[in-house]
Amino acid sequence: MRFRQLTSRRTMRFSIAVASAVACLTQAQAADRAAPPVPVGQPPAGWTFQATPYSWLPWLSGNATLRGRNLGVQLTPSQVLDALDWRGIPVWMSYLEARNGQFGIFVDVIYSKLADSQEFARFRQGSLLSLATAAQVRAELSQLVVEFGGAYEIWRSSTGRGNTSIDVLAGGRYWRQSFAASAAVGVWADLSGLTVAGVRAIASSGNVEWIDPLVGFRLRHDLAPGQRLTLRGDVGGFGAGSRFSWHSIVTYEGQLARWANGAVDGYIGYKALSVDYSRGIGSDRYQYNVVQHGPVVGLSVRF
Repeated sequence: MRFRQLTSRRTMRFSIAVASAVACLTQAQAADRAAPPVPVGQPPAGWTFQATPYSWLPWLSGNATLRGRNLGVQLTPSQVLDALDWRGIPVWMSYLEARNGQFGIFVDVIYSKLADSQEFARFRQGSLLSLATAAQVRAELSQLVVEFGGAYEIWRSSTGRGNTSIDVLAGGRYWRQSFAASAAVGVWADLSGLTVAGVRAIASSGNVEWIDPLVGFRLRHDLAPGQRLTLRGDVGGFGAGSRFSWHSIVTYEGQLARWANGAVDGYIGYKALSVDYSRGIGSDRYQYNVVQHGPVVGLSVRF
């Protein structure tokens, strides 16, 4: 009788243990079905946003043609600062991106206005203006560049240190320029196509606008938690707007602050933008073939 009671108790304990194990396994399987892990190598799902105000201080180098007059364009970063027109908004630069999984859309805005600069432009030989009068030339340039497009992630690798990914890019770049140079009336060899205002004659492009298609790529690599290296390049124009344009930027980003749903990163890098655009003939000809390149710094808010 005593043996039967002992056996019954052991059987009951074993049954309880088995039932508990089955219940735990069932709960674990249900939890796995409810919240499957994100596959390794896949970008996070759901919309994320990035807003980046930045500052770019470039050198300008190249040449331009205004009303058939040829100019050499040379400007250093310090001369850019001196020439900024503070009568209005002298400069604005910002980048916005929205991303969902592998797909993203972006827009980049660069606006600057330079005024009354002696250093900006120098008339070159064949411009119908004596080189001896170069110091009397004043130049002004207002420029708006709006880049827009989409990105699609074609490759990603994930490790314990972070991710490396490659995006392909496609979109467009809208340009709007107003470029003018002036000198005393008496030093011009020919006033055709010029506007005379008092004692000065002005060669002005008026408002010039065009859109360049662009294609490119972007490489993003996590150096360590909170640190990222980004390399981007694109080419465009292809005769649809400008003859040819190209753009490249490399940045190092470091996390400055973080909260539950976002972070603030600081970044530093180097950016270059080149365009070769022309239209018209004779005294109506306008050309802008200039490379802008220099350091860039900014803050990115991600949420």
